[in-house]
Amino acid sequence: MINDLSSPDEGSPPAAALPESSPGNTLDTADPGDDVQLRFRYQHAYAAIQCLSMLSANGGPAAVYCENHEDVLIENKDGRFVGVQVKTRKPSLPPFKSTDEPFMKAVRRFSRLVQLFPDWFTAFSFATNHLFWEDSQTPANPLYLTRFLRDRGGAKGLRTDNPVRAYLASVCAEGHAKETDLVVALLKLNLASYESDLRHNYRDLIDIIGQTRGLASTCTLNAVYRIADNLIHRIFMASSQELGGNIVDLYKPDANMEQVRDKLLLAGKKLVPADIESVIDQSLPDSASNLLVTSGFVPADVLPPGMDVMRQKLAAGGVQQARVGVIEDSVASIQKTYMEWTYKNEVKTANDRLQHLQALVRDDCAEAQVQASAESNPYGPKMYSLLRARLKERVVGSDPLFECSDRHLLGVAGTLTEECKVWWSEPFAVKAKQD
Repeated sequence: MINDLSSPDEGSPPAAALPESSPGNTLDTADPGDDVQLRFRYQHAYAAIQCLSMLSANGGPAAVYCENHEDVLIENKDGRFVGVQVKTRKPSLPPFKSTDEPFMKAVRRFSRLVQLFPDWFTAFSFATNHLFWEDSQTPANPLYLTRFLRDRGGAKGLRTDNPVRAYLASVCAEGHAKETDLVVALLKLNLASYESDLRHNYRDLIDIIGQTRGLASTCTLNAVYRIADNLIHRIFMASSQELGGNIVDLYKPDANMEQVRDKLLLAGKKLVPADIESVIDQSLPDSASNLLVTSGFVPADVLPPGMDVMRQKLAAGGVQQARVGVIEDSVASIQKTYMEWTYKNEVKTANDRLQHLQALVRDDCAEAQVQASAESNPYGPKMYSLLRARLKERVVGSDPLFECSDRHLLGVAGTLTEECKVWWSEPFAVKAKQD
């Protein structure tokens, strides 16, 4: 027998009263996990902005790689690359110095790429939400350091007692880097200071999405936020050893598992313009699968049977002819959407979705009918108005509607009418379908 853990066993002394403080109402300020996640979100939003730049009408990168050699690796149209390290820091902390370990570690990584891939990189970038220290003209000043090397064309001939020479030696110490590679990396280094809190680039991402494809004027703010969140999730997946390409290659009997897996991992890290367009399209409420159509543009053989039955019932209820036409178009729209579901998913999934919508709409039809029949006779026009109002409320509720609009739901009401599950007047003997 399983003990009831919600109450003490019979005969045991009463439990002592719990203190008011509990893990649920006390914030753990010592756990850095949420701060780490916020920093990753900043990096992912930065990468998402780079991905959106691929859609620029003025020309942008050819591809963006996540967590491959660098935090963000950008492939230019000419096939060469830009490596980006994204470093975050709380605004209350001091600005970045060249002598800070995160900066030194980043430029060492850049120098390593120079060594491994000569001439493949056009630039490197140290991107941060913070500032760069500029209080004095010394190598600890990142802006002074890079400007000094560019002005003289590198470090060749630099005296051994020069502070910049000493700085280069400190970065290269113990074989961490070769000076020649390090200098090349520093000459190509861009210092990007965005001077903001860790949430600001998400707001910038929202603005940039609005500027993309004119989305600010064609979709709701909620849709823009959905695009942003879906882009960040896509970046997260690309940064998390997600397999891309054709995964079936792993199961070929003669496959070299290590080589195939590496190939699929690399494919999962790579994002191209089509990937970003897909994220945007799938995030819009008016995605192609749910665009409305008119019954006149849908072949008769794909429409549900009994359209004349629906007309008979609507006519008996006194529903105006113009409204009957609207319902017919709505039926065509939900039928088209159902066909899209069966094409993209299993038939069972499509049927489950349709049955779910039918249950919701049948409830709305019943309530509209009860109220309308008590107020007027014939009650079809009143029922139509009440039903349209309820369906408009339905689409802003919490029930899953698979991105269907109120017009699609009206189409569901039409199909229920055809199936004699909804009436717009007192029931009567429906004439047989005419051939």
